[in-house]
Amino acid sequence: MAAAVLPFLSALLLRKENGRYPIRYLRCLAAYFVVWVLVSTGYLFQGSLPSPARSVAYSNVSWWEFARLMVISEYLERSNLASSILAACVICFTLLTGDNQRLRSTNTFRAAFVAFMTLDVLLAMEAGHTGTNYIYNGAFNLFGAFLLSVFAPFFVARLIPVSRVHEKV
Repeated sequence: MAAAVLPFLSALLLRKENGRYPIRYLRCLAAYFVVWVLVSTGYLFQGSLPSPARSVAYSNVSWWEFARLMVISEYLERSNLASSILAACVICFTLLTGDNQRLRSTNTFRAAFVAFMTLDVLLAMEAGHTGTNYIYNGAFNLFGAFLLSVFAPFFVARLIPVSRVHEKV
């Protein structure tokens, strides 16, 4: 539901200087796609690193086979795809509410950390993870939110430029 509604709202909330509504909507869709690619890349990176639960299960698999299994598990499982799309939609919506680059970066960091932690806690409770996995995921969520707050506003600014705010000196 969020993936269907949030791009429409983002296009409505953008300023008129960014073009007519169809142009703004297409730019918003492109921005949502860019953020989703960045979020999915982060999840793939986190999934490719050895964790306490996976180190025994994949010990006799080659690197090529391991990478193939990570991509398949990330993109072909509906729950993984749904969680990355939901996180990307929430993050991109809050990113686009920023009026300048600083606000976009701050909004992205806050939204990314909250979205990642919420989804990880809910999915970990469902899977029955231990405290070690919560700490492991929390550290990656903080690091991923920081990296996303650096790169996502940069790439989205190429699609939807920020407004020039004139401040008093």
